[in-house]
Amino acid sequence: RQSVAAYAAIAQYAPFFEEAGHGDAAARIRRHWAAGERERAAREVDEAMARAFVIYGDAEHARREVARVSGIAASFSLSPPSWGVPLEKPAAYTKQIARAFFAGG
Repeated sequence: RQSVAAYAAIAQYAPFFEEAGHGDAAARIRRHWAAGERERAAREVDEAMARAFVIYGDAEHARREVARVSGIAASFSLSPPSWGVPLEKPAAYTKQIARAFFAGG
């Protein structure tokens, strides 16, 4: 949620969030972000908004979602969350992604 909020806080991305049906939430996020309320901004990202922009869950779910998205997206990347997580977490998440997608899971 923090990563989605960080992108939604950027005014240049407003049309992208609007087109995806999350324009109102993105506007609230921008207001909270501008006020320095990062945690409150992240709480504006509900389940539907998170699922629209991020693949998360167990390895099997992630593989199904990547297969689905790869048929419709021009591009995407598999990367761990980095905003608002402890410094040691991205490395652990990267290992989980590697196991799930590149080592037979």
